[in-house]
Amino acid sequence: FLWLKRSGRYFPFIEEELAKAGLPDDLKYLAIVESGLQAGATSSARAAGFWQFIQATGNDYGLDQNAWLDNRRDLYASTQAAIKYIKKLYGLFNDWPLALSAYNCGEGRVLDALKTQEVHNYYQLELPRETERYVFMIMAAKLILSDPKKYGFYIDESTIFPPYKVERVQIQLKEPTHLRELAKMYGSYYREIRLLNPELQSTFLPAGTHTIKVPLGWQKLVTRSQESGKSSDSKDRSVQVAEDGKIVYTVKAGDSLSAIARKFDVRVDNISKIEGKNLSLSEIHPGEKLLILKKER
Repeated sequence: FLWLKRSGRYFPFIEEELAKAGLPDDLKYLAIVESGLQAGATSSARAAGFWQFIQATGNDYGLDQNAWLDNRRDLYASTQAAIKYIKKLYGLFNDWPLALSAYNCGEGRVLDALKTQEVHNYYQLELPRETERYVFMIMAAKLILSDPKKYGFYIDESTIFPPYKVERVQIQLKEPTHLRELAKMYGSYYREIRLLNPELQSTFLPAGTHTIKVPLGWQKLVTRSQESGKSSDSKDRSVQVAEDGKIVYTVKAGDSLSAIARKFDVRVDNISKIEGKNLSLSEIHPGEKLLILKKER
């Protein structure tokens, strides 16, 4: 049942990347069987992430793994790695069932089995029991998710998880920084940043250059805010307006939340705090930044 819900969140990206690579769309069901579309999935063999890479194979396909980062759990990076690996396997076997079985148990084991048993058909090949069932599990996942009602699964489409609306931004840190501080910078909160970036393995990022995912639209707002802060003219710089109509307002002395709402003709619940002593609106202080959404009253 959760497969159906998660597919709404993750399949659109996987489908797009498979199409770009010229690979069959049905390969998206491989991720269902491998991980149930869970970034946090870890097997007894210590394979991890959406596509269940073990550490060595992850390294071979450019997935960084260290004390604070495990890109096997990043949908974006791991999907690119999976596509490269699947292409290699299909090039080796020129047969999808054999390529998929090799994804499960390793190309060496499948090649040895083909040579020893002198057959060239997956359905005639003796392999580990898990691998013998593997291709059929992928087929079953496709059948069920393609027509769930036929198999007794009824789900309200409104409950399917929507895709995350994110953008990838590069940040440069001069010192180790807690994720909550990065979240504040991008109009988010700690839990959301962790959900958007399951590959982050620590509550801190070390000094250096990093790429993280943040809520869509915030990179532009942060950049505009920083550029405005560097301006030396005398114009009132308390308001920055993005092209999509979002407003970032810098609180001034004497401001109150109700007065700010009246100023911009919005309800108080259309205002949220981006940056400040904390993200609560129970108190606002000069210099704190607020996001104002111009919704219909």
